[in-house]
Amino acid sequence: MSSSGNPPQQLPRSRIMFIDHFAPRPNPTLEYWHLNPTPRSRHDRKWEDLESDCLVNIFQRVGMESMLMFIPFVCKSWHKASRTPAVWKSLIFPEGIFDPMNFDTDTGENEGYWFDLFLRKFAREFDIPWSNFTVPKFVNLVIKRSEGGAEFLKLPGLICSVYMYAMKQILNHIKDNYCSNFKGLHMADAYITCKDASAMVRCVPELKYLCFRRATLSKKSLLKILRGCRDLEVLDVRGCTGFNEDDEEILELASHILKFMCAGSHLQPDFVSGRIILPYDDEDDEEEHKEEGQQENRGEGQQENQEEGHVKGHEE
Repeated sequence: MSSSGNPPQQLPRSRIMFIDHFAPRPNPTLEYWHLNPTPRSRHDRKWEDLESDCLVNIFQRVGMESMLMFIPFVCKSWHKASRTPAVWKSLIFPEGIFDPMNFDTDTGENEGYWFDLFLRKFAREFDIPWSNFTVPKFVNLVIKRSEGGAEFLKLPGLICSVYMYAMKQILNHIKDNYCSNFKGLHMADAYITCKDASAMVRCVPELKYLCFRRATLSKKSLLKILRGCRDLEVLDVRGCTGFNEDDEEILELASHILKFMCAGSHLQPDFVSGRIILPYDDEDDEEEHKEEGQQENRGEGQQENQEEGHVKGHEE
């Protein structure tokens, strides 16, 4: 009862709820800290404590250059996770492309320069003599990491064309490593011969995605690919030298492909960019170079084993 003798007034229910909402309550966080004086903060959690599946999921989003040069050397758990074949499904060089099947993103012609710098750094880091280093041997080393699970390969075609028989050897490595699910190849600015086209039909006939943008590619080679790789869903041969974009025979053979792009391709050499068609692009010269290829292949296996031994020695 109040001092005036009148009974106290009832507060409105809404006001009671408002006061109750802001009334002090026990702080569970303070109680936790009081009962556990030295709890482990979430900031104390370490990356190496992550489960292997989580690390593999993360490493699948990391570029190949980082996977080869840095990730395996952080700690033992990272090294173990980096050897998981699932990490090596999409082999993209140079790194920086998150969707390998999106051919609309043009990385430009200078990516060969950056890839060459990386290769030299890789050889220097693992004490591999540059005289024994070639792109096909390097690609074979990376493909082996997938244990047959590689699905996509992207390489700057311009630098690959510097090495004789590079394309043919790379395709053979894909076949020899039993990459049965391999479905995508991206090699812009490459020089593609009929022998390369034949190797593609023989080694990866179930290819679904193929990009030879701005490549030197004859009509004969393209027709061989179209006839042999019937599962193609995307074929990008825009800006190529060696066939005309409106060639009726090519358009008819490519009519089953969901996305066939050939705009800007022409038959005559492009003297502006400096890319020309070499005088021979025929399988008739295969016998001429057969002996040279055999000599090259004799020492290739031994050199690749030495190269892989250098890398394994550093990782251990």
